[in-house]
Amino acid sequence: MSVLNTYICKKAARFAQEKHKKQPRRYTGEPYFNHLVEVAVTLDWAGEDEAVVCAGFLHDTIEDTNTTFFELIDEFGIDIATLVLIFVGAFCAVIAQSEAIPDLVRYAAAAIAAGCSAVLALTRS
Repeated sequence: MSVLNTYICKKAARFAQEKHKKQPRRYTGEPYFNHLVEVAVTLDWAGEDEAVVCAGFLHDTIEDTNTTFFELIDEFGIDIATLVLIFVGAFCAVIAQSEAIPDLVRYAAAAIAAGCSAVLALTRS
């Protein structure tokens, strides 16, 4: 069953579209948001849950826009924000954003060592 029409996925799509609104794809010049839709639709088609599909929409926001990890937590919660970090391997950029890192390092290290399901288990415990 598709999760693309859930509230949180629609919110992630709108957020990503706004953050990338003036950004073209490097080689094609097409709107960058098209890439994000392709990723999210592929994840949805593969049967991933809404947290993973949302992270598909959001996966380039930390690297390519002024979005911070903490903004993603505020907007989408720790599960989705952490999945975004895992998708892009950007937790080093987050370390530069804050001194309060222990939880992030623990989540990211567990996720990298054991896969995304570890993040969901840790954040729900």
